[in-house]
This record gives sequence, structure tokens and C-alpha cells, in this order.
Amino acid sequence: MQSLQMILHESAMRHKHLCPRQVLGARMSLLAEEVLGLELPRNDKRLLVITETDGCAVDGIIAATGCHVGGRTLRILDFGKVAAVFADTRTEETASLYRYPKLWVGLERRLFVKCARRKSLTAGSSDRRKCFLQELRRRQLFSYFCGNAFASR
Repeated sequence: MQSLQMILHESAMRHKHLCPRQVLGARMSLLAEEVLGLELPRNDKRLLVITETDGCAVDGIIAATGCHVGGRTLRILDFGKVAAVFADTRTEETASLYRYPKLWVGLERRLFVKCARRKSLTAGSSDRRKCFLQELRRRQLFSYFCGNAFASR
């Protein structure tokens, strides 16, 4: 298991800078790793990731999972959401993760102040948002459900 800081460093190198949605993508991937019981990043084709965004979050997912479009282990469907489905192709288990909708209500202000004090009061909004997203506990950040990829409906 890679540390969040290592993943964010790799993601920032790929993306040329670090932005808040990269943190979301990386944190999503770490939660999927725990839920599915897979060790990330993967070098095989056991993990398939289907993202519902085409933006910065994908760079965080790529850095954390090792999945990529060229390897046919990453599919990008742009629905404009920060969400992804992580599927273990061997066990057919899936984890569908999405950003918790009430994330930015009230909690953001408190953590922004905490992060601003710890970093510096002159840090830009993007810097405070990155700090904020790294500090949140997972249950405050994401909602998810798990299931079988091929279960009958």
C-alpha cells in the first residue's frame, strides 16, 4: 500500500501541479483498495476502473491504481461527477464510490480554518482545499456501495 503523499507526488508529476480533485481521486482509490482487498498499484489486469469524470481526479486514480487507458484497465465516461467504479475482474466484486453530496456544508469552513492556521494564512483557496481533502475521514468524504459485477437484477 502506497502512502497518500507518495500517490499525490506521482499524480502532481503527471498533472504538472497538484489540485483538489487529484486528492479526491487518490483517496477514492485507497478506499477501493481497502474495500476490495486488493493491493495497489496493480501491474496485472485484475482491476478495472470506470470513472465518471474526465478531469483531474483521473490523474489521482491513475497514480494510485496503476490502471491506464492504454492497458485497457481504465475506462473514462464523462458524466461530470467525481465518481468511479472499481471492479475486481477475478472475484467480480465491485466498489462504486462517489463524493459525499453534503461534503461542503459547514465542515469545509471549520477545516479550512484549521488548515489555514497550520499552513499559512496567505495560502490560496486551492491550497486550503487540498489540505482539507487530505484531512477528512473517509466517511465524511465518500459514499460507496459494493456488489457483484455480474449479479442478476
